[in-house]
Amino acid sequence: MGYQVKAEYWLKTEADKVEGILLLAKNWGTVWTAASLQLYLAGEGLVYTVAQVEAIGAELVRREVIEEV
Repeated sequence: MGYQVKAEYWLKTEADKVEGILLLAKNWGTVWTAASLQLYLAGEGLVYTVAQVEAIGAELVRREVIEEV
């Protein structure tokens, strides 16, 4: 029998990590695209696909941490 992390828990955990990074003062006012955020996060050691970054972004919009502009 195998195991894997539930998608909902993965999203919560990874969105929490990205939220902390986006709330750093140096990132305030930055407008991100999924691709630019993916590149930035890779530089921070967090490697995601563009689709994963889009899912994380949607979760952070849902939480009202970020907004679409």
